Amino acid sequence: MRLTDFDFLHSTENWRQSGRAIGRALAGVKNPLALDLGSFSSPFREKIWSMGARLISFDISRDGGRLPDVVGFGEELPFASDSFDMVLCTQVLEHVSDPWLVVSEARRVLKPRGVLLLSTHGIWIRHGCPNDNWRFTSDGLLALAENFSKADVFRQGNNFVGLMQCLNLAIKSRRRPAFLPWRVFRALKSAAYVLPNILGRLLSGGKSRGLAQNYLLVAKK
Repeated sequence: MRLTDFDFLHSTENWRQSGRAIGRALAGVKNPLALDLGSFSSPFREKIWSMGARLISFDISRDGGRLPDVVGFGEELPFASDSFDMVLCTQVLEHVSDPWLVVSEARRVLKPRGVLLLSTHGIWIRHGCPNDNWRFTSDGLLALAENFSKADVFRQGNNFVGLMQCLNLAIKSRRRPAFLPWRVFRALKSAAYVLPNILGRLLSGGKSRGLAQNYLLVAKK
C-alpha cells in the first residue's frame, strides 16, 4: 500500500479494521478453522495463521492471484454445516449473483458462535471478477445478516475520505491522451494520487455520517 496507489485509502482502512476483527474473532479459540470465501490472493492469510488457525481458501476458479484449496461458488458451499470458527469474505459480495444466499451459506457452515467477517464496497467504480453486481449500505448489510444472533456494521472512511477516494477513482478512469506515451501517462496518474491520499489520511478522523467507501460486517452466529 503506497501513496501512489489509487486504492491506498480504501486498502489501508480495510486492512486495519479487518485485521483487528480477525484477531478478536479468533482470540481464545482452540485450534480454530477459518474459511476464506472468495480468497483470490488470500491477503489476510498471514494474520489468520498468526492466530494459530488453519485456513481453507475458496474461490470460483484457479485463475486468481493464489491457487485456492477448493473451487466452487459461494451460493453453494461444499462444506458440512457447523464446520468453521470464522468465515472471511473480503471484497467479494459485490460480485456474487445472490448475496442473500452467500451470507446464508456462510452462516450455515459456521460453528455455533462462529463469526462472519465480510467487507464490501459502498462506493466504487465498476470492476469485473467476472461481474460487478451490487453496492451496499449499512442497513442493507444488516438486513442480510438478520438471522445471526448479533451483527454490527463498521463504516470505513468518513465523508472527506470518501470524496478523496472518488477523486482517485476518477483519475484512474481517465483515458490516455493519444500524444502521451504509456509510461509517462502511468507516472502522471501515480503522482496524481498522492495529494488526495495525503489529504484523506490527514482528515480521516471522526465518525462517518454519510459517504462510505467501504463497510465491514461482523456477524456472530
